[in-house]
Amino acid sequence: MASADARRILELAKTLSGEERAVIAGELLADLDYPGEVVPPQDAQRAWVDEARRRAERILHDAETGVAAEDVHADIERRLSTKT
Repeated sequence: MASADARRILELAKTLSGEERAVIAGELLADLDYPGEVVPPQDAQRAWVDEARRRAERILHDAETGVAAEDVHADIERRLSTKT
């Protein structure tokens, strides 16, 4: 069972974008498995394969509809154009 702090952090993390959640998840996994060390390439590859499988399962079971590539590109362009 997770602590109250862990549950609050998880709920807050769920409000972040997918990209932000992926960065946080990667940092947490790296710290958990290899604190202060570089993750071996085979472990990183295995983690990406596992993540790809999880994402495919979500898509196949309609748990997540995703975002159209055109919308993602437009959002990136908008964000980059406002950075000055």
